Formats: sequence, structure tokens, C-alpha cells
Amino acid sequence: MIDELFGLSGKTALITGGGSGIGAMIVHGFAHAGAHVIICSRKLHQVKETAAQVNGTNPSGSVEAFSGDVSSEEGIEAIVTEVNKRTDKLNILVNNAGISWGAPLGEFPHSAWEKVMNVNVAGLAHLTQQLLPILIKTA
Repeated sequence: MIDELFGLSGKTALITGGGSGIGAMIVHGFAHAGAHVIICSRKLHQVKETAAQVNGTNPSGSVEAFSGDVSSEEGIEAIVTEVNKRTDKLNILVNNAGISWGAPLGEFPHSAWEKVMNVNVAGLAHLTQQLLPILIKTA
């Protein structure tokens, strides 16, 4: 019954920032729900480790990883190209990638604010926009 309600068998997902924390938990859940999960992060070693760890638990789905960076248009184009090389369908996009400055708000320079907003808002919006063709085709 639960698989019928929440199963992802036959679905393909891209999770940015999927190497650690919440992203890694989403990867684990989606793979065990049956999805083919593609994960990317600036930290290739992290996403490779997460993919190996999750695949080692014998999920009903699978996980593959590559390096990707949403902080620039070039990085976003590279992610889209890599996704299109790996699959011809994309059912789910989880925009989980993000950064923080690591300082109290009162010490946050304007340049840091711009960098955080560029990655956490603009980068994810641009990635979604660039993936719309494959998302719409798969819908």
C-alpha cells in the first residue's frame, strides 16, 4: 500500500547538493522508493561516497553521481548537458544545493550576500529554467 502511494519506481530524479545532509537523506529516500537518482555537487568525492553508500544498501532504485556547480551559467549549462547525456527523462528536480556565509548577519558583507543569493536563489531558478524542456517532455 505504501509503495502505491509514495513509490517512485520508474521515475528519474536530479538532486543538486545531494552529497550530504538533507540532500543525502533525500537521495536515500528516493532510491529506496524506487527512483533512479542522479546527484551532483561541487564536491565530487561527497556525491560519489553518497552514491556508493546508498547503492550498497540494495535500494529498489539506483544512484549515480557527477560534479556540478549551480553558481554560474557555465556550471548550470554543464549540469544540463550531463543530465541529458545520462537520461532522456527527468520526473523530479530537487534544488537542494546552497551555500551560507558562516558569519553573523551584522558581519555579512554585501559581496557575501550577493554570492549567497546568486547560488541559493538565482542559480536554482536558472537551473530549473534550463531543465524545463526535459521536465515538460517527461511530465
